[in-house]
Amino acid sequence: GNSNSLASVDLGAGYVGLREYSEVKVALRMGLHAYAGPALAGARLFCALTTAPSITWNQYLQSVWRVINIFALQRVYQLVIYCVIATIFRHHLFVWTVFSPKLLYDFVATVFSMQSLSTIGNIVLLTHVTSWFARLFTYKTTL
Repeated sequence: GNSNSLASVDLGAGYVGLREYSEVKVALRMGLHAYAGPALAGARLFCALTTAPSITWNQYLQSVWRVINIFALQRVYQLVIYCVIATIFRHHLFVWTVFSPKLLYDFVATVFSMQSLSTIGNIVLLTHVTSWFARLFTYKTTL
């Protein structure tokens, strides 16, 4: 749902199509269902970076690292702000009903975001290393 209550989490998405119960499969499917939108938007952004006209490899790498840093900073900044607010209002009753679930949601979103960003970074690094090895071991002749 669109609330800060843990009771509003849609559990049905984790069980659709399963023949038997598996905690890992249910958790992964629920996470994919909850965070597929931001993941697809991030993937579309990285695709848009590659279609820029007359972009060099170094400019592409700079763009990717800039986007990764902005995403990471935004997620961590949001988490820190809510932690500070929850700490300031720790004796208030609404902290446990409003900010505590919000912190839980943001923490999980941050974990998923950091995992996806590190995966994208590793793919870019692997592509860079593979390209470097290909240039190193490719024999060029002049005819």
